[in-house]
Amino acid sequence: MKITKGTYEFGEFAQGNRDSNQTWVYRMYLKNDNGESPITLNVDGFQTIVRIYATGVVSSDNSIDVVFDSYAPENMTPLGFKKGDILFTLNYSNGLTNAEWKTMQPNLEENKGGAKFVKISDSDALNKF
Repeated sequence: MKITKGTYEFGEFAQGNRDSNQTWVYRMYLKNDNGESPITLNVDGFQTIVRIYATGVVSSDNSIDVVFDSYAPENMTPLGFKKGDILFTLNYSNGLTNAEWKTMQPNLEENKGGAKFVKISDSDALNKF
């Protein structure tokens, strides 16, 4: 199988002391199934609101490089990405879309080895949250 258009999500949860639990949600919308696809990536978490426009570049092995294009106007947490930076690479395996981090890094040390994005919708679910 391959990665198909739709909305994908990855969440990180850090348990703190008492009321200091922290959750980050990475939600990505892939517009097309193949070729180069526009991508919208939102990262919401503790003191974090990242809104990114990127391009998904599909390779011959169906992996996708998520390449930074620009910050969306509503972005509130610039992370210093430059146009052309590969944020992460997506690969499909055993029903999960695995992310190999590149320029973008997760918030939790335990997820630096990779992340599992789960497809939550075949459509653009970003506007519903």
